[in-house]
Amino acid sequence: MGTHKAASTSFQSVCKNSRKVLIDNSLVFPQNLTLNQHSFVAWMSQKRDLKSLRMFMRSISDEAKAVKCETTLISGEDFENFLVDTHLATEFEMLAKCEGYVDIEWVVVNRNPIDYLLSIYAEKSLYEPTVLSLESMANLILEYGFFSTGAGTYNYKFVFDIKKFSELFRKSVNKNLSVIKFEDFTFDFVGKVILNKYLEEKSLDILRN
Repeated sequence: MGTHKAASTSFQSVCKNSRKVLIDNSLVFPQNLTLNQHSFVAWMSQKRDLKSLRMFMRSISDEAKAVKCETTLISGEDFENFLVDTHLATEFEMLAKCEGYVDIEWVVVNRNPIDYLLSIYAEKSLYEPTVLSLESMANLILEYGFFSTGAGTYNYKFVFDIKKFSELFRKSVNKNLSVIKFEDFTFDFVGKVILNKYLEEKSLDILRN
């Protein structure tokens, strides 16, 4: 889950383009015909669209069973909101367990706060109409550890105090949360630090190439 601007799109492309390799290692990256990622699930969660969430959980569970995989990997930077809105993460886990998932692991990529802020500011400034104050954003981050901004489909929460919110997440949702440095996440090839837990060395070589 997130954070934004931390090579998530590249990781999702690796997973989508290597679906067969992942499946051969009993790991499935669910297909999405319109997007290469699963942030839309976080949108459903924020809207409290539990019916659609249940349908999604059932569909990925069925997909995993159909290809005889034990583990499902979903990726969406918009899940970053769950670090703040932990009640949504708890609800998400409950629905996943109802569809047969037993162990749930969360992963968040932690980027240097200054690089993260400037990258978000640069991207959001491309959209019209946009009014952003870098100083106001920085002050909110210093006071609250995150800042929010709205869009047509989602109310985003960009988390900067990863230490604080990851500790709260472990206490209130699931202690199985890994925080990975951006530099480690992008080392060798994007996402290797996650995938090497599930893939054989020969498969890692294929993804590297």
